[in-house]
Amino acid sequence: ALLPAPGSASATAAAIALPPEGVALVTRDARTVGLDLFKWHDFKFGDCPGQPQYFPWLQTFLSPGALYMVVANLSAPLEDTKAAVEEQLNILCSSVPRAVVVVVGTQADRVPQGELDGRLAVVWEQVEAWQARWEKLSDACAREAAAAAEEGAAEDPSSRPTKRARAEQGPPEMPYFYPQITCTSANTYQGMLELIRVLMELVNTKSLFPLYGAEVPLVYEYFRLFLLATRYGLEGEERKQMVLSLERPDPASHTSVVPFIRQDELVRE
Repeated sequence: ALLPAPGSASATAAAIALPPEGVALVTRDARTVGLDLFKWHDFKFGDCPGQPQYFPWLQTFLSPGALYMVVANLSAPLEDTKAAVEEQLNILCSSVPRAVVVVVGTQADRVPQGELDGRLAVVWEQVEAWQARWEKLSDACAREAAAAAEEGAAEDPSSRPTKRARAEQGPPEMPYFYPQITCTSANTYQGMLELIRVLMELVNTKSLFPLYGAEVPLVYEYFRLFLLATRYGLEGEERKQMVLSLERPDPASHTSVVPFIRQDELVRE
């Protein structure tokens, strides 16, 4: 799961407030610099910094196969919140067109009583308006691709490769959105159990994450450990022992599942 959130939106607090830990909240003036990782059950949370100067670094972690949490600060001025949500969606769509997205409202405890439902509705309307614009763009691209294919067939052979490439590129693909915003507060733990339910529902949807829970071929893990050992300067017997530290599966079980090894622990060692 990756949180490409704007600064001071409580994305970090929301990630580390998830049960069962649910205690180590950060201070209000804390900032994520580079990338913070949180381990939660089978998830690795990647918490990317919200400051614009870190955008090139953030791009490194925007890749297919992740679950993205678009964070909306419900206590901020609505226009600022809408602009931040729009920016996050544009970043995701330009980098990971088929992203699986959960929109998470944070700092619900700081919203004046009676205003929460209205703010949630405004944020979700912004998401739906963005979807409508993207679908319109997708339709326009599809028509342009069809026209390019026809032009390529009618023109001289030398121009056909370019026309064919435009036609094959096709329209941009839409992200998949969980169909409602999840409202949370890291201070009161409001909505945290619901957020867990949503995350688990999504990752267990095979059409979205077909490889979640799948067995990992042992040879991949041996190769990964070999690369890590080389990267950290281990040689000879040390590198061999690190690679062989994996427990060999029981041949009778017909399984290739391997134990989870945390890279940050390897770095410390």
